[in-house]
Amino acid sequence: MKAKLPVMIASGEYPDIVSGKIDGFNKYGQSGAFIPLNEPIAKWAPNIKKNLIDNPEAKSQTIAFDGNHYSVPMLSAMRTSEGMLVRKDWLDRLGLPMPETIDDWYTMLKAFKEKDANGNGDSNDEVPFSSVGTPDTYYLNFADA
Repeated sequence: MKAKLPVMIASGEYPDIVSGKIDGFNKYGQSGAFIPLNEPIAKWAPNIKKNLIDNPEAKSQTIAFDGNHYSVPMLSAMRTSEGMLVRKDWLDRLGLPMPETIDDWYTMLKAFKEKDANGNGDSNDEVPFSSVGTPDTYYLNFADA
């Protein structure tokens, strides 16, 4: 999106919502490409407003040099992320609780790998964990933990 943003802004034709980083909002917000969200956040988004007050990381992701907010914080700034998804039917089949700790995740993923989590009689065809990226960055899925 970084390369597309300047072209989109120059064309004057862009959608109602744009995803980007603070440097783009700093540059293009102050030039009038984006409307400041200070007033709408204060008026209609009390949870976002509170988060911007209480969470310096969230605020730093959204406040431009001119003091305006041209964006709302990413979910990761609110200490959540895309979130992990778990096959509850596999948990139930293996009698496992929903994982809450890193140790729970290890136990669950090991059981998914070694036992017949999908119930088809073959304990070697389950994929216990899948992620985007490369194997050397998979650990990032657990970084907030």
